[in-house]
Amino acid sequence: MKRLFRSFFELLRPSFKSCRICGKVVAETMREGMPGYTSYARFVSAMLCRECCSSIPWIEAGQICCHACGRSIPCNDCIRLPTSELIRNRSAVRYDDGMKELLAQLKYRGDEAVASLLEALMCPAFEHMTSELYRLYCTHKNLAKYHPRELMQLLQRGGPNQAAYVWDALTYVPVSSQRAEERGFNQAQLLAEGLAVRYGLPAIELLNRIRDTPKQSFQSRKARFQNTEALFTPAPDAAHLLNQLSLKRNRQQSTPTNSTIRILIVDDIYTTGSTLRACAKSLSGTVIPVEVYSLAWARG
Repeated sequence: MKRLFRSFFELLRPSFKSCRICGKVVAETMREGMPGYTSYARFVSAMLCRECCSSIPWIEAGQICCHACGRSIPCNDCIRLPTSELIRNRSAVRYDDGMKELLAQLKYRGDEAVASLLEALMCPAFEHMTSELYRLYCTHKNLAKYHPRELMQLLQRGGPNQAAYVWDALTYVPVSSQRAEERGFNQAQLLAEGLAVRYGLPAIELLNRIRDTPKQSFQSRKARFQNTEALFTPAPDAAHLLNQLSLKRNRQQSTPTNSTIRILIVDDIYTTGSTLRACAKSLSGTVIPVEVYSLAWARG
């Protein structure tokens, strides 16, 4: 009877012992102290089997062909739209069949635990992007001697200090009221808030979606841009929040010379970039000077 009850409760107890992509038994491969160990790598290896871990379609820094959107192949969208309020985008993975299955579990089956996995997958792209900007904006010239990989290691050890120097706040792409009602959550908000907690940054609501639109995944490239035209406006208290961030930045600077706020918008998928560009355009229209960057989990 004891064995029976133990087996019964094992079935009821939540577990990440099955791979979230293929369903095979997971044997955690990353251990503390191993080369390449990070908290997010350990988390990924605890939720995916060895084969699926090795098949993650990472977008490595050396693979980036388009500096603007971070695509690993030449990007016609950025060639057609050479100017944008969105300064730079980076994405963590390519949107292949395995990644589609992961996102479907979150968006369409309501498995919010997958959000933590997607957030962990975004960490390398976030850290590399942050280390690039840290080297660019930091006034200490001796940082120029570091290789980007060494800078990323410094970021991992320093954690929130470097991230807080680069980013004033994280925000996210708002979903339509219909999607929010259907799912009960905004997947971009879950990702932004998870990253914010991990790196000690504020995650704030800065954008409003003013109308519902058809699902972008079913739209042509032209329709995507038309659907996102004037789709977003600053949230009612966006100006106040940005002003508070500007005051905070000035207090932290020994000689306040630049009140420009650096915002990172988080989303799940970057395809044509029309949604994130529309968000950036809306934020750039505020009174407070803003530099807008974006981080997407996957690149379509």
